[in-house]
Amino acid sequence: MDANFAKYGRWIHTLFETSYARQLFPCFDEPKFRSAFKLQLWLYAEYAKPSYTALSNTNGIPYKFNENLTIWTFNDTPSLPTYLFTIAIGKFDHYCCSSELDMDQNICIWKLVNVENHLWYNVADKVCDQASIFQANTENYVGINTGARLHFLIIPTYLNGMENFGLLIVSERLWPRENNKYSYIAFEKTLKHEMAHQFFGNLVTMEWWNDIWLSESLTCFLALPKLHQHRYDMDLSEDSIIDKRWAEKIPRIVYVKGAAVLSMLENVIEPSNMRLLLQVYLSRYYFQSASTKNFVEILKQVTRDFREEAPEFLMSWLTQGSYPLVFINYDQNNQQFILSQTPKVGDISRRWLIPIWIDCAGGTVNETLYWIPKHSDLVIKLDEVTKTNQTAAITFNNNRIVYYGIVYKYVTE
Repeated sequence: MDANFAKYGRWIHTLFETSYARQLFPCFDEPKFRSAFKLQLWLYAEYAKPSYTALSNTNGIPYKFNENLTIWTFNDTPSLPTYLFTIAIGKFDHYCCSSELDMDQNICIWKLVNVENHLWYNVADKVCDQASIFQANTENYVGINTGARLHFLIIPTYLNGMENFGLLIVSERLWPRENNKYSYIAFEKTLKHEMAHQFFGNLVTMEWWNDIWLSESLTCFLALPKLHQHRYDMDLSEDSIIDKRWAEKIPRIVYVKGAAVLSMLENVIEPSNMRLLLQVYLSRYYFQSASTKNFVEILKQVTRDFREEAPEFLMSWLTQGSYPLVFINYDQNNQQFILSQTPKVGDISRRWLIPIWIDCAGGTVNETLYWIPKHSDLVIKLDEVTKTNQTAAITFNNNRIVYYGIVYKYVTE
């Protein structure tokens, strides 16, 4: 803060996640409780000068009471969890552009400035374009509007970003350098993540922090490019995605493994049904809190007629740490594949319901989804998956996203 004070002068901003709002005002500071905020800020002395701007979740209007007092009055917020409420005061410059989604809704970027400098506007214009496109595509995908304005606050902060309702924060160290595509890519990754939080986290909030995956994992799934391969081999954690300890610190697996599990779920139930699942979830719990149980109940409804294994599959991956290694053995005498599983690390009794896609490269049999049971091996006859009578014609998980390793132990002819 000292170095930034020399650069920007006096400024403040709040960061209330997970449970720090109670230090500013009395409240039920838990994610399942929501409140509408009516804010008025009285800024005295130095902060009353016109060079200072006050920001919050909604638009504010300043009233200069006298030389030493400026009163900022903000529009009421919708019902929010306390950790998404925010206040920022400083010498901010801003750049706004019209949203392609709603010409009456400006996208605005706020940034601390120490001298008048319009060079950052060129970068801000490109950021506005990307934000507008992502917002339009996301709203089209989920079929719902959050009702939040698209304002971004670029400030020095140790976090990459924070999804405060109506005033999304992105760290200044990520701000793109003009004509440097790699810095744009890094910034855009965080920008889209925080924008996706408007739907998962802000619009629908987890009831408690053990279900933080409903915010972070779903956000990563929505915001990140779909990968064909996740680095599951780097995961040596024994922690599960759902855990009451995440009220203290959110682990990396919630972001990485959680998004991978959701990508597997999308493969299992098909993209159109994944989209339907998320649309129903958001519309049913619009400006409310939800739990894993609520999400799984909707999943049951969406998949009951064609993929009844999906809820059990999802829960087996959310509630257990580590990941499975799948052993594929080929019995030449009986001409059959035998698939078994064991955990990579930790409790050897852990078992998952594992989807595996088997395809015949020769095209004699269409790709088929099989399930490796929790407590027994999966046995598949060779002639069930290919008519070529050759094991070399078989492929496993071709262009499918999975979060487990495969160990091949069969002999090809």
